[in-house]
Amino acid sequence: TEPWHSLAVDSIKFAPRFLRWRGFSKEEIYNFRFAEIRMKYRRLGKSSLCIFTPDFLKDPRSAVQKLYDFKPDYLDGRVTIILELARFIKNLPEEERPTFRFVLTHGEKISHTQREFIKSALKCVDLYDHYGLQEVGDIAEDCEKHQGLHINEALFMVEVIDKNGKR
Repeated sequence: TEPWHSLAVDSIKFAPRFLRWRGFSKEEIYNFRFAEIRMKYRRLGKSSLCIFTPDFLKDPRSAVQKLYDFKPDYLDGRVTIILELARFIKNLPEEERPTFRFVLTHGEKISHTQREFIKSALKCVDLYDHYGLQEVGDIAEDCEKHQGLHINEALFMVEVIDKNGKR
């Protein structure tokens, strides 16, 4: 077999920093299975599942079945879509509900109430928010304190500008 580092490029490259902050090793992260619901389909590797947002909206039961069968450790998606997923799953019988260790959200502000509803409905350990761009990856991520995002200073320099355009 190939060494873990040559196989893990897809998993490690896109792995959220919160996994490392929680103490997971590169080997453990490599073995994580992750799923995402997104507008643009992408294939990241054999340990990932990508559900196209229009497919989820058209047939949520089929998307949920894919998640249930795949058994991802974490799920990533826009707040609105994850809320829709949580509402759908909450109405399913307990034995048909997929579960996730962690959920990641992006693209929209998430409230405390939304966070708690998603965690409860999806039976996840915790929910993290992150900000990034598809072209460059995560620029900032939430931590377990959920008091703001931490800028990935090793890779990005972020300029803060007020509403008047001043630094």
